[in-house]
Amino acid sequence: MGVRDMDERFARISSLIDSLGVSKWGVADVARLPHSAARGFGRAISLLIGYDRLPGPYDESAFDRILSETRDRMHCVRQAICELATGMGIEHHIAAAGQGPDNLTSHFPHKTAATLAGLGWVGKNALLVTEEHGPRVRLATILVDLDIERADPVSESRCGDCRVCVDACPYGCVTGVEWYPGIDRNLLLNAQLCYDTRDGFVEQLGRRHACGFCLLDCPRG
Repeated sequence: MGVRDMDERFARISSLIDSLGVSKWGVADVARLPHSAARGFGRAISLLIGYDRLPGPYDESAFDRILSETRDRMHCVRQAICELATGMGIEHHIAAAGQGPDNLTSHFPHKTAATLAGLGWVGKNALLVTEEHGPRVRLATILVDLDIERADPVSESRCGDCRVCVDACPYGCVTGVEWYPGIDRNLLLNAQLCYDTRDGFVEQLGRRHACGFCLLDCPRG
């Protein structure tokens, strides 16, 4: 395949993404990412949709609906991109969302891909933080077999001395440690305590509590 053909195909993908209402996106070099899902793929398209219509005074039910709506929007975005990639003969793979129930580790490191794509950094709350939307974003990653130009990675935190998310968590899940690439997530967040606390609302709500205090109170964005 010639360089021109590759450029034209990526230009079509770029144009489609820009038309889909994605808040921000970038290309990451994942060739050396130590994750089985990334093997065979040199690049990843990291996608980000900011949450719309966030409630003023905290409303857990309204926040949960926004999370669900944004998840559905991202699903449509992923499908549209993959349909175009398939039509152009581009090998691709949608990185799995969610996390394993045993160790609460993500099936794929979407936040790492996003930092490699230059979209933001990981905050003290262990969430991706962007200048435009703070941590109020939905992430997705599509791995592609295309040798395209990648973004400059974000390699340091921009949270500084801010402790808003630390103080916002009523359960003490956020430790206040500042992120750097490769840090163990457990040093930033007591993920098990966070999960168990939210899980305690299943009988009352029929689902886990959406929570979001550390996300909603962040001053970024």
